[in-house]
Amino acid sequence: MELAEAAGLDPETAREWAVAREVDNALDYLQDGAAGDAVRSLWVASTLAGSTLPDLPAAHALPAPA
Repeated sequence: MELAEAAGLDPETAREWAVAREVDNALDYLQDGAAGDAVRSLWVASTLAGSTLPDLPAAHALPAPA
């Protein structure tokens, strides 16, 4: 949130845009067959939204980037 404020952005709006962007990334990754990357993006999006999806691995167990 400090980064958003330093950039002159509303922190809540920046967080919401980050969630939307990560969901969009996940969809693109799935379309490209990069399931591991999609899982990471969904983990980030759901965590930023306030509740990590229960079927996703813990942060330390996420797949490495492709």
